[in-house]
Amino acid sequence: MSHLEKRWISRFTLIFVCLTWLPYLFALAITPPRMRYMWLLGNPDDQNVHIMWARQAADGAITFKDLYTTERHPGSLFHFPMLVLGLLHAVTKIPLHLLYQIMRTAAVALLCVGAYWLAAHHFDFAPSKHSFIVFLCFSSGFGWLAWLLRDLAGLNVPRFADVSKELVMPEAITFLAALVAPLTALGNAFQVWLMASLASFLTSGNWRSVLLASLLSLALGNAHSYAALTVVIVLIVWYPMHLLWMKLLQVGQLEDASEDKACKHVPFSRRVSVCLLAAVVCVCLCSIIGMLPQVIAFKADIAFKQKALTQTLTPPPLILLGTYGLLAPLSLIGLILGVRNRWRMLPMPLAWLIGTLIAIHLPLSFQRKLIEGLHIPLCMLAAYAAVEAQLKSQQRISTKAVCCAVAVLTILMFPSNGAYIGLNIYWLLNNNMLAERLLQPPYYLTQSQISLISWVRENSMRDDAILCSSMLGNYIPPLSGRAVFIGHWAETLNFTKKLRILTECYRWTGEPSQLAMWSTLIRTHNVRFVLVTDFERAISGGRVSLPPFCKLSFRVGGDEAYRVDLKAFAELTPEP
Repeated sequence: MSHLEKRWISRFTLIFVCLTWLPYLFALAITPPRMRYMWLLGNPDDQNVHIMWARQAADGAITFKDLYTTERHPGSLFHFPMLVLGLLHAVTKIPLHLLYQIMRTAAVALLCVGAYWLAAHHFDFAPSKHSFIVFLCFSSGFGWLAWLLRDLAGLNVPRFADVSKELVMPEAITFLAALVAPLTALGNAFQVWLMASLASFLTSGNWRSVLLASLLSLALGNAHSYAALTVVIVLIVWYPMHLLWMKLLQVGQLEDASEDKACKHVPFSRRVSVCLLAAVVCVCLCSIIGMLPQVIAFKADIAFKQKALTQTLTPPPLILLGTYGLLAPLSLIGLILGVRNRWRMLPMPLAWLIGTLIAIHLPLSFQRKLIEGLHIPLCMLAAYAAVEAQLKSQQRISTKAVCCAVAVLTILMFPSNGAYIGLNIYWLLNNNMLAERLLQPPYYLTQSQISLISWVRENSMRDDAILCSSMLGNYIPPLSGRAVFIGHWAETLNFTKKLRILTECYRWTGEPSQLAMWSTLIRTHNVRFVLVTDFERAISGGRVSLPPFCKLSFRVGGDEAYRVDLKAFAELTPEP
């Protein structure tokens, strides 16, 4: 990259990162009195899961348990990024939730720079590279339009996954990942750097690029196994497609006709094809090795196995087309123009697109999550259609005209991202306490709730479990490192059953069935503390009643922590 290109991507990255921080700073600015903003947007529940792993790392663990359930399990999950995050917290004492956003910032910066390096191997002209980055960071689909048609016009149109009140898929849109999904942004960053390294190997034949791609695939396998699985499928599709395309160019004597100037490729030969196969095999093996700790945890550990079996299925094709909006026809035009113009690098975005589409339709319970990265090849093909092909055409289209067209397209493709920011502001103003946000925890906790959690951490043992509502329970593991009886709709085993039990726990009447229930909580689930805040009072209908062996131990601002008196409990329920 030239000095001018480095300066452009550096400035763009800085501006884009700052833009993604604006909603967080707004949320901080509107923090209600006597409350604390927890540095989360979107769905806090899943993000707290990641921070829970980091909390355990800060407390000295290398492999992590699921602290959102109290069933016994080995806790065999190893996640290197969260291990590093936890160690940073242990050293710097910066709050984990804030560190999590700092990690998001670093991931977004890596993504932007890596995407530009990838573009440098695919496009000849600077406007093409710029348009790819702009499309990648700001484009979305027709979710905003469907939302307006449903809410204002009353039409029964489908809900698209780029923005809606019911379903949003941050893994599908880069802007959403950069805004609210740090691990997804990190996975995207590893993906673009990995593919750019392989593209670099094609142009230079330097095996250091393969080494870098292998290390990146190893890191991706551990950091984001879903994205790594997709990459393996993409590479399996890409290798034969690339060889076939090179052969067609060679046999058709089109080598000299190809006008690609960005890449001086190693001439196609049998030796090159063998070397490329070795590179692909090496990268795929490293991805699989990186995924092994996650696969073992999800296969052997009951707590993580249930999460893997949770159904997150791919939406129908019509929903996917609407989710990507104008990018879909633009990418189709880019594909047609790429074939017609003999775009030498066409196999990589095409294989990336086809491989991801294959991945999201595999017979797996988590198939929807494999969509991560699909936005990238769509933006590459769209940038080729909108800019690269136009600048290479016989018709003399000015660069200024092309840039104006890109600006218009970007404005047309941004509204869903803007609508999602507006939706988050609406959720923030209501602290997530809305009917459509059922089971989602709040963005703000009261100072007394924070004090209550801090007291529990200081006065409990590591194996003690906490009984409270899932709203408060979602924050207890990442803030205290203690397990909760219920805290996450997918991470808590038998969540629905436990939700019913929870309601009964705060309505003590002394019936034998209730005593038996509490006996199970204490002896099987190791519940040692019970918390009472506004969340628990709402569950019990406003008035909380606890059994006599729950002794008040701490009170702050109307919130209370009760310790289970095991001696008093034993007097009521002698050990069988």
